[in-house]
Amino acid sequence: MSMALLVQAVAGLAGGLALGAVYFALLGRSVALAAPTGTRGRALIFFGLRLSLAAGALWLTAQASGLALIAMLAGFLLARGVVLRRVREG
Repeated sequence: MSMALLVQAVAGLAGGLALGAVYFALLGRSVALAAPTGTRGRALIFFGLRLSLAAGALWLTAQASGLALIAMLAGFLLARGVVLRRVREG
């Protein structure tokens, strides 16, 4: 593996972890806003932010390289695993 590919993979993984952290933080905010009051307006705003952020980041990464995209998806899934573990543990 060349150095350029390694840099792309590491950058994609780090970007995916960061994307996942932000995505799931916004998801937690939207659930916290919608659950007690039943209002959906703010939750829809956070949904739009999450969708735009994820789609934009994944699209930009796909323009760079396929390896970076796969690494970003792996990082996103790692962040998802961390969030699920924290939620289950309380």
